[in-house]
Amino acid sequence: MRPVNSLTRSLSRLRERVGVRGSRTRRQPRSRAHPLAGEGWGEGTPRRALLRLALIVTLALTLFAPQVGADPSDDYAEMLAQDEDYSAGRQAVDGKDWSEAVRRLTRAAVRHPDNADLHNYLGYAHRHLKQFDKAFEHYKRAIAIEPRHRGAHEYIGEAYLMIGDVASAEQHVAALRSICLLPCEELADLEKAVAQHRRARTDAPAAAAPPR
Repeated sequence: MRPVNSLTRSLSRLRERVGVRGSRTRRQPRSRAHPLAGEGWGEGTPRRALLRLALIVTLALTLFAPQVGADPSDDYAEMLAQDEDYSAGRQAVDGKDWSEAVRRLTRAAVRHPDNADLHNYLGYAHRHLKQFDKAFEHYKRAIAIEPRHRGAHEYIGEAYLMIGDVASAEQHVAALRSICLLPCEELADLEKAVAQHRRARTDAPAAAAPPR
């Protein structure tokens, strides 16, 4: 960053270029009616000159403001997308090759242990293999990393329904309701799954009474 005296000289040159020049006379005390009085601006100062000065200040702040770098999370997401095991695991999930998905995503998780999406995919693959303990482990890990991860809340809720734990599934319905301030697909899908599960239990034929 340039020193202050250099910035002052730059501002002076910019003011001269756009035709704004301050008074060279001794400053006078500021007037309440005219807050800028005594700073080289009289009552007859054209409004255009004030606008020019505002433009100069804005340009100076823009030129000398510290540069803001890219979001580190964007770099991390790009790095993960370039991971061969992660990409292969995603493709295996799309192809419903659950064992291969688990194998490749587990290898990727060694390098990226704190990625919520990766753990969500691992939970999804384990769930389809009926490996519920591992599925819950990865879903909970995804939510611990990113508490507002809508996909993880939806899928862990569906996994709870698969083992008949409706109460736990409804906890994640409640979580999605607090996360989705606007309607979201994850909440709609989980609500539908819970309703279908309840309806199936209601419609199931009652067990035959034991003979007397």
